[in-house]
Amino acid sequence: MHVVRNQWTVQQASRAGSLRYRIEWGHFSREVEVCLDGCVAAGESVVSDVAIRRYPGACRSAFAWRGDMDLYDDSTLQTVEGLEVAFGLAARYRVPQTMYLSTRLSLDDGAARQWAEHYGIDRGGGRIPDFIEWVRENVELRHACSYPFQSARRFVVELGNHGHLHYGTDTSGAPENGWQLKARMGAGSYPWLTDDRSSLGEQRDNALEARRWMERLFGFSPRSWAMPDRTNDRHTAAAMEAA
Repeated sequence: MHVVRNQWTVQQASRAGSLRYRIEWGHFSREVEVCLDGCVAAGESVVSDVAIRRYPGACRSAFAWRGDMDLYDDSTLQTVEGLEVAFGLAARYRVPQTMYLSTRLSLDDGAARQWAEHYGIDRGGGRIPDFIEWVRENVELRHACSYPFQSARRFVVELGNHGHLHYGTDTSGAPENGWQLKARMGAGSYPWLTDDRSSLGEQRDNALEARRWMERLFGFSPRSWAMPDRTNDRHTAAAMEAA
């Protein structure tokens, strides 16, 4: 577990600007810029209206803390240890939390092993059975929750649908698509697909397979969905409604 400490300076009201920070993890390095319209002194203004706008085809949402889990992965803390911290912060500060889970490389240890062996890497997929047991013992899955919550378990989280195969990133590589990285719809004939091989049919079946895994392992049927990567087309919204 790595803890990174940042020092922040709070200053008086100012005009628009930006914050730049660099993220480094092993060989990975990325610089991110966060733009802001302005900085307002805390005692001078009152929030009169808040609106959340999301990608086309989505529904309005209450404020929540969203996290995606694309695969069980030691290198990016998509692990039990990483979730202990994220779920703990949400519980401590009473922020409703949804974790959108892509099930193929997070719950299917056989698929995760095959994926790791093909690319010659070890991301910790062998711990998937332990991860499943940890969720069962420590996390109560709910569709709605008021805070502070009361539960016999340590954490209360909504589990969201992030698709079985995670389109658009390296996690999409699979034998059925020739181990194509960043694969999109139409790249392969997967065993969970029905006879409808249209884009709408494939996206629907991919979401339904993720739901089946969650229902079988956790007894929970997700009602929310988040787009894997930014992979979508004109059929995506209808496919998710059908799922």
